[in-house]
Amino acid sequence: MRTAEGGGTLHRRGRIAVVHLRGSARVRGRQHGELLRDEIQGGIVPYFSDLFRVRIRKAAEQSGKLVARLVPLAVKEFYLDNFIVPRLVRHMPAEMREELAGLAEGAGLDAARAAQTSVFADLYLYFLGKNFQSLGKLLPDSAFDACTSLAAWGPATADGSFLYARNLDFFGVGVWDRHPAVIYHHPDQGMPYVSIA
Repeated sequence: MRTAEGGGTLHRRGRIAVVHLRGSARVRGRQHGELLRDEIQGGIVPYFSDLFRVRIRKAAEQSGKLVARLVPLAVKEFYLDNFIVPRLVRHMPAEMREELAGLAEGAGLDAARAAQTSVFADLYLYFLGKNFQSLGKLLPDSAFDACTSLAAWGPATADGSFLYARNLDFFGVGVWDRHPAVIYHHPDQGMPYVSIA
């Protein structure tokens, strides 16, 4: 078993990391970063921080001048790093920002890179919305893999019952799976909770 300052612990059950984090949001974030440093540095944080730029550039290359004209600022790191990401991060609850800052400290990550990862899904939806406003439809290669939901009821089903289906097809298949973890959060204030990741 490994421990971190403030009472955080890590032990393994086969491939699964079982982590207990204790204290304030900042302290829990730091414990998380310290205890799973290698997994975080080689996992989803670098993957997400690079993926968005790669996908935008790929869409621009495949679609030619049209995309470059519609989203010229999206391919510039300055726009992402100095306008969109900070704006999204500012609107996070303060406790989440503190935990994210602690995670970056503990894992030895650049705080801006960790912040970009934490708002990746929001960035994705923002740019899909911009494309929709500009074209009235999504650009073929700008619609990245994502989860899909389907609901049917009444005359749409054989017996009129309500049916719901969802696939879990979010970015990072093959990356998330490398480091399974069960993380128990024991905050100083509020209700304890668990994350399965």
